[in-house]
Amino acid sequence: QDPSSMGGFGFGGMKNSKNSSGFGGLDLGGSLFGEMPRSNGDAFGHHFNNGNANNTFDSGHYYGNHGYGGFNGRKHSTKRKRPEEFDVIPSGTKVCIHGLTAPNARQYNGTVGRVKAYDTQSDRYAVNVSGKSFKLKRKNLQQIATGTICGLKTHVELNGHSARIVNFNKNKHKYIVEVNTNVENKGKRLLLSSPENVILPSGVRGTIDGLKSAPKWNGKRCLVCGYDEATERYAVQISESRVVNVKLGNVLLL
Repeated sequence: QDPSSMGGFGFGGMKNSKNSSGFGGLDLGGSLFGEMPRSNGDAFGHHFNNGNANNTFDSGHYYGNHGYGGFNGRKHSTKRKRPEEFDVIPSGTKVCIHGLTAPNARQYNGTVGRVKAYDTQSDRYAVNVSGKSFKLKRKNLQQIATGTICGLKTHVELNGHSARIVNFNKNKHKYIVEVNTNVENKGKRLLLSSPENVILPSGVRGTIDGLKSAPKWNGKRCLVCGYDEATERYAVQISESRVVNVKLGNVLLL
């Protein structure tokens, strides 16, 4: 059964964004980007040490191991590029690596890279980090995207501001966002924000979460097609032909 037939294209189960204050009061200070370590160090590691990822990290050159070349190592010039799937993170997407537990992989937690390709057989993404390519599971990748703050009852001065989502704190169920406040000359700050208080941009891939009326759809990958301010719901694609409406707090950038 497709969720579009349930409740007339609408999912419920989360608190309305207008009734949530959203921010947890965390101010990490400073600017994240431009100072992110590439091969060692851990800018966000203290947020993401509670995972239990087993065998999620595989170093080595991705393309050399998966037959992307043609005869004699050359690419087929007539091969068409496969269109991006609605539930697959697109090539070129900037991501933050987190949750790696293997001793030789932990150093990459908090490192920013770009998705190069997705391998359906291994269900892993090839991620380029400073010229190196690694194969990682989706649960170890946080898409980096810029959304819009909304619905805050406290810190109302931040409503309407752009917020760059840089990671997700699973313990608090909140995004770590970088906000350019321009308040008291503080510049960019890192804050915690609830998902219902950040409007995700169209085109990002998300995960349905927190549904109470239709819990079997929790964990479903989706494409955010747009946001309707009147209904405060996303239009999300959940299959090749189905688009449903989901509340802000029920779609996570994961």
